Amino acid sequence: ALHGSTHLRQAADLVGVSGLAFLPVFFSAVMVSTIARFALEFGKGRLRPHLDFSVALVLLILTFFYGVHTVQNHRVEDPITLRALLEQGNISIEQRYDLDPDNPQSEIWEIYDNLTNLYADQNYDLIVWPETCIPATFFAADTFRYLNSILARGDFYLLTGIEQVILQQDEDAEVYNSMVLMRKEAYSYQDYQKIHRVPFGEYIPFRHSFPIFAWALGNLIPEDFDPGLSRERLALTEPSLQIIPSICFED
Repeated sequence: ALHGSTHLRQAADLVGVSGLAFLPVFFSAVMVSTIARFALEFGKGRLRPHLDFSVALVLLILTFFYGVHTVQNHRVEDPITLRALLEQGNISIEQRYDLDPDNPQSEIWEIYDNLTNLYADQNYDLIVWPETCIPATFFAADTFRYLNSILARGDFYLLTGIEQVILQQDEDAEVYNSMVLMRKEAYSYQDYQKIHRVPFGEYIPFRHSFPIFAWALGNLIPEDFDPGLSRERLALTEPSLQIIPSICFED
């Protein structure tokens, strides 16, 4: 509700997004209550001051002036310039899951190949592709060849969402919704596995405890994504900065 107000939204550094959301909800509730009481009291010819209206007004004023103070005094010491390119292939669900069975990756891979090729020579530091944009797993040989061909076109980092399948010693596989950061070649990657998965989207809660969930949704979600364990940041060296990973639902 406050995203359009530069000054009112600055208090998020004190109370967070949830705390900031309290302000419009509280103020709206007080306004409705005040109007209702005003109509009731006006009919009786007796108007009285009310504490909640005063509190809401003072809270709004304090929040506004805190924002003014924050904006006017904000200074960035030694800022780092980053030239970043965000590429969105606009792939429909139907297109992703109705691929040519003889060459299932070609259409989507070609879209991101062409998008990146348009700008690869424009000195971007970082190119970002969306979550799970490539319909393949990261460690597959075809995926590495494809990514290496992209990275060979310029001296930039590529950050992409992709699934990772990691085999364990007992031959079980762990499957992650991941983001991978690469430069020059896919083998020199840094990765992050999504921790906070979407229930009934990326896993079925209590799949084995309540079989009815698996019975109802098992065809849509035949296998659960595993949760990641590490929140390590991804690091760029040129320019020197860190990326805090966050995928979809984790926002």
